[in-house]
Amino acid sequence: MFYKYLTEKRIDDILKDRLIRFSQLKALNDPFENFLPWIEPKHLEKVAKREFAKKTTEIQVNSDILHSFTKNFKLFLVKFGVLSLSKTKTNLLMWSHYTNSYKGFIIGFNSEHEFLKSYESVQYKKCRTVPQSLDENDIKRLLFEKPIDWEYEEEVRILKLLKNSDKRCGKDQFGQEKHLYEFPKDLIQEVIISHNMDSVSKKEVIQYCSEMNNEIKLYETSLSITKYEIEFKEIT
Repeated sequence: MFYKYLTEKRIDDILKDRLIRFSQLKALNDPFENFLPWIEPKHLEKVAKREFAKKTTEIQVNSDILHSFTKNFKLFLVKFGVLSLSKTKTNLLMWSHYTNSYKGFIIGFNSEHEFLKSYESVQYKKCRTVPQSLDENDIKRLLFEKPIDWEYEEEVRILKLLKNSDKRCGKDQFGQEKHLYEFPKDLIQEVIISHNMDSVSKKEVIQYCSEMNNEIKLYETSLSITKYEIEFKEIT
């Protein structure tokens, strides 16, 4: 199962309307997401021999290859949207950062569902990977790599073409248009309500889940009295 941490403000669009956002890299919270890695001149020459073998001058070759790298990378910034999910539902930092200090909820998605079939796990590294060619798939690999500091998130990502989104609804705080995709009712397997969620929002979550799919399991969190952990109790 993969999990999405959400604030209480997302109850309507996700649980009522069954719409979920795929975000542009510029809208994500890691500044390295839309920052092209440094490409050493020696590496440029190596790639250039494969990509631009007929060019006559080294300066022109390196200029062309760098321009192509930059152009293709920027194209990915606007072409694809990213859905970020996690393999864990117990991380205290993520509950704090992404659920409005434990006022929100998380959704458990069926990781084997067709909607998520193209997922890939994020690779956490100290050093950045440099593309080995101008091939689209090679450059796309950069979208599945993050600094090792983010390793605790255990992130998986799914990419979709933004032009195929089902709905657009204004812009976010980064000036990026919000692209929403409709997902099937059976994608959700469980919903976990935080102990700090207000009573009105809690009732809405329970109601929408019941209307969507009676097989969705509902849980509520509590803080352990013996460990620094979150505990889950099923709502029946």
